[in-house]
Amino acid sequence: MKFLFCLALAAMVTVQYCSACTCSPNNTVQEKYCNADFLILVKVLNDGIVYGGNRVYRINLIATYRSKVYGGVDVRKLYTATNSAACGVILQKGYYYILTGYYPRNIRQRQIHTGLCYVQQRFRFNPQRVYKPPRCN
Repeated sequence: MKFLFCLALAAMVTVQYCSACTCSPNNTVQEKYCNADFLILVKVLNDGIVYGGNRVYRINLIATYRSKVYGGVDVRKLYTATNSAACGVILQKGYYYILTGYYPRNIRQRQIHTGLCYVQQRFRFNPQRVYKPPRCN
């Protein structure tokens, strides 16, 4: 009985220890763009505030290149996990980003989320005039 308890305890500790961010290894950059819920250009306005397991950034939405949802989206905030083990990303205040991400399906008000498995291209300048979004079918 003691042996089974120790084995179960070791399995639980191993599962806890091994939980980390994993992305689909076969996704090309093109697939990351095309499979995301949105492709946007934003300027990050703050360093992010940790709230409820997420880091929440205030953003200025400059352009929407593609979105699977229109209306009802809070475009003033961007959410990501608080650390890289949970696929969170760190964005820098004052920089422009081309971002892809997803809208969580279980939240009543649509939120913009991104993470390590999505695209985050950083720019010092506003790239809107030179950026050409990828074509998706």
